[in-house]
Amino acid sequence: MVIWFTFLIPLLSSVVLLLFWSRKTTWWELSIKLGVALLLVICAKGCSTAFLTDDTEYLSYKAVEVWHEDEWDEWIHKTCTERYACGTDSKGNTRYCTRTYDCSYRDYHPDQYYLKDEKGNTHSIEKEEYFKYKKLWENSHFVDMHRSYYTIDGDAQKSIWNKDRKTIRAIVVTNTYENRIKASKNVFNYEKIDEEEARKRHLISYPNRDDDYQPSVLSYENWPWKKDLNQDADYTNAILGPKKQVRVWYVFFKDKPSMTGRWQEAYWQGGNKNEFVICVSLNKESEVQWCHVFSWTDNKNPVVKVQKMIMDQKKFDPLKTNLEVEKILEKEFERKHFKDFSYLEIEPTATAIIISYVLLILFSVGFSIWIVKNDEDDTDNRKKYNGFYYTKR
Repeated sequence: MVIWFTFLIPLLSSVVLLLFWSRKTTWWELSIKLGVALLLVICAKGCSTAFLTDDTEYLSYKAVEVWHEDEWDEWIHKTCTERYACGTDSKGNTRYCTRTYDCSYRDYHPDQYYLKDEKGNTHSIEKEEYFKYKKLWENSHFVDMHRSYYTIDGDAQKSIWNKDRKTIRAIVVTNTYENRIKASKNVFNYEKIDEEEARKRHLISYPNRDDDYQPSVLSYENWPWKKDLNQDADYTNAILGPKKQVRVWYVFFKDKPSMTGRWQEAYWQGGNKNEFVICVSLNKESEVQWCHVFSWTDNKNPVVKVQKMIMDQKKFDPLKTNLEVEKILEKEFERKHFKDFSYLEIEPTATAIIISYVLLILFSVGFSIWIVKNDEDDTDNRKKYNGFYYTKR
């Protein structure tokens, strides 16, 4: 790896010290110099690798409750101190004294609206969303918060998910992991497709996570069944996310060549380790033209089964398809462990290499100057041994 060659800088500068300033150089000074230099190289390599391989996967969980907490207030008892001028000393300088006083205050808490997921985590939402799911779930429960309030006793109301597929609220969370594949230059040779080229080929960009949500269905076309499939796929992701750690994507195209599925896979560089991506091209009557499924899972049975199941359809049936996908994944999906790719060597960026060379040059020159300049008057108390000088004890 190129970055390791930066260690030649402190090695060469150490040789120069031994050749021209051997009486000024001790073994422990060289040990410190080379040790610190080695640490700098290791840190540079680690930082570069982390920068290139850090990736984010997405998992869905289901919201089990929506909450509204009423406004309330409380009285915060607090004592403060302050310094004040309280005369002068014998030299005429101002003297300062300290006094305490009551600085208690009223703390006001406005209304809050939030979701609770199945893990017990809370996610802030807008007032409109609270009332939307309260209406969909058709229940409301009063919760006494037993607050120690001042003048406003705020309680709460909550609604509980009714376990209907059509009313689920999926919550998308992130998880960071090491993805050496995306930084590897000699393995999994996906075609590099930039955003401009992706637009020319009508490929779908990876969606951003908006607060705590991502759609499950992606397409430039506004299919009449798109909303219903997205809702049902949200259910699949929220149910299978905690159990199978899988994230299902449906990516739809209209009247596109079959290579588009391969291009989409290349554009997403195979997707994240937990993803199961279903690419389908349909005509205007929603008839299936081709299907391409990709996933990093070692068990390719789900990939083959889903692809065959969709290709066997004359006209695409969105809800029936998703129910079958859910059954297959629940039974057979196995998330890929990317530690299997730990053998891949990652070449650092040119920027990282340049920074490493600059740091090592500055450090080597600076430390070498310190070695020569320090302890100038101590040469009489040093003894030569095998070309090095050490201090007598």
